[in-house]
Amino acid sequence: MESSPNDRSPIDTALQWLSARTVNGVFGLLALASLPLVGMFSSALLVMLVLKNGLRMAIIQAAITAGLLAIASLMSGKNPAVVAFSMAAIWAPGLILVTLLMATRSLALTLQISVIAMAALIGLIFVIAPDPTAFWESTLNAVAAAWREQGQEDMASVVEQLLPFAEHMTLTIVLALWIVHSALFSLGYAMAGRLPGASAPYGRFAELSLGKVIAILMAVSSLVAMVVNAILLQNLAFLFYAVFWLQGLALLHWLHAEKKIPVVLLIFAYASLVIPPINAIALMVLALVGYADAWFNFRRERLA
Repeated sequence: MESSPNDRSPIDTALQWLSARTVNGVFGLLALASLPLVGMFSSALLVMLVLKNGLRMAIIQAAITAGLLAIASLMSGKNPAVVAFSMAAIWAPGLILVTLLMATRSLALTLQISVIAMAALIGLIFVIAPDPTAFWESTLNAVAAAWREQGQEDMASVVEQLLPFAEHMTLTIVLALWIVHSALFSLGYAMAGRLPGASAPYGRFAELSLGKVIAILMAVSSLVAMVVNAILLQNLAFLFYAVFWLQGLALLHWLHAEKKIPVVLLIFAYASLVIPPINAIALMVLALVGYADAWFNFRRERLA
């Protein structure tokens, strides 16, 4: 039964307002995209708008927002092409994932396909650049030089500090992109589920499972990598392991829904994911929990 307006939280009321009219969604996207540090969350809002109002309307809202941002940047003397590229980089992955979600009609399958796609991307990078260390050293030096030409010495120094990690840059970038955009996509999916009259036609996040196929791929690639000492296989093995952090987080949501852990523990898990340097540790712990769940299925008692 749908809750009355008085029963809704301020967050639910805000989400309903943002999805109610085209201009409201544009305002929300514009506000988030304009604010420092939280601009990435506009991708989650866009996913919610797609699930509520359809892909066509959400793309129109995104285009209007991007146009307004470009005009604002032009008026302030900045390059509007940079703004357009930034918005595309933030919104495109979410739009791809939500389109895939509507095609597969399965949250789990969508994320499974995205993991395989990231593994294929790592393989493609190794094909294009057989020596990834040299490739990233060259790329990072070029980026640093570009920043220096624009007078951004601080940014150039930041990029140059990444040079010692060039050997692992392929995995780091691909995994970071997957973690960020899968999390934003999942957040947008959860936001859509809080709208009045919404259900979970594509599956509940608390029941998310990446399945045994990816778990087996992780085990096999790890064993083979130990024998042949191939950097590509080492990268794939770590990718297949780390992605299980999302299943570990889903398991915590399931445990909370089943009243087996307090909400404080769930809040602590989220806080630890955004507070360096413990966020890396929290990610690996959640990945371990999620990987174990893939094999032993701790959620045999499904949510009612």
